[in-house]
Amino acid sequence: MIMHHKEIVNMADKIQDIFGGAVFYQFLVSGWILCTSVYRIANVS
Repeated sequence: MIMHHKEIVNMADKIQDIFGGAVFYQFLVSGWILCTSVYRIANVS
């Protein structure tokens, strides 16, 4: 059972290593787009 848990943790770490950077980049770009949109709406009013 402990070996099974270790394999699951290793698999999760591999997935995080593969997709972690992409998710962070997407979050950063989405935040930038949201802030830019709110700024433009505030300037129009």
